[in-house]
Amino acid sequence: MIYFNPTNPACKNIVGGICVNKRLQLNIFNVNEDLPACTPFVPTPEKCLFPTQKAYLSIAKDGQPREQYEMQQTPFGWTISLKI
Repeated sequence: MIYFNPTNPACKNIVGGICVNKRLQLNIFNVNEDLPACTPFVPTPEKCLFPTQKAYLSIAKDGQPREQYEMQQTPFGWTISLKI
């Protein structure tokens, strides 16, 4: 199961909008179990699996073509750091 929650600091270092020239860190977790929706997720090595596939972040400005950024594989899933 893939886990990402934009309000969880383990997944996104900035909650809400991102200011210009700030670095955004995103973490997507490859979780080996179903998570109850009401339980806050705290990543641990026991709960996560090393990913077997590549992942990409696809973003676009309004009216512009999409750009894809390859995410780095980690022991817990994938991560990417971008300066906005």
